[in-house]
Amino acid sequence: TVDLLTAGYTAEQLKMAGFDAQSLQEAAGLSSVVLHHTTGTGGMDNKASSGHALEVTSQLLSEFYGQTGGAQWRKAEGWKELEQLLGVAQNSFTRPNGEKLSILAYHQQLRSVLAKLFGVEVDKASHEIVKLVLLQNSLQGTLPVSLGSLTTLQYLVLSNNKLTGPIPASLGLLVLLKSLVLDHNMLEGEIPRTIKQLQNLTVLKLEHNRLEGTA
Repeated sequence: TVDLLTAGYTAEQLKMAGFDAQSLQEAAGLSSVVLHHTTGTGGMDNKASSGHALEVTSQLLSEFYGQTGGAQWRKAEGWKELEQLLGVAQNSFTRPNGEKLSILAYHQQLRSVLAKLFGVEVDKASHEIVKLVLLQNSLQGTLPVSLGSLTTLQYLVLSNNKLTGPIPASLGLLVLLKSLVLDHNMLEGEIPRTIKQLQNLTVLKLEHNRLEGTA
């Protein structure tokens, strides 16, 4: 994991996304953030860059699953399989039965698992996550700051759950976001000013929480 300001985003880019000094400090204090972006792959070729992005996206989704009580979700098809597959990578790409996976095979299986995750929609051409829709699915706990690193997201719908804590200021980095629907939870604190800077946002639902301020 890396800090916001060392993840390929310049301070100017973060300011353009609506982050002020206070928001950046809050985000940095909550956790380290892995940012999925296209400018930080250096000398990687396309395949290596694509594979790295795939691994980062999978790790981000895994963190989201764990932090929102994934084991207690009403529906979670595919998510446990993702956890198991990430465990294989941590075990030198070796399955419990001793089968060794090549990096290529591992990435192919990651793509396959991501394509069938409940509540997730993947763009068929780019293999990027465009929708995360888990309304009324018994989510609980807090939203991870790293959720703002899924920068290809266009729809984030998590209404009618039991989510608590603040809305991460890092959601201001989801510049492609069209719908942000978090109503009917137990979220609290100030509505991040960063959300107001999302120029593509057309649907914003935050009612029936314990939030302060306006969006």
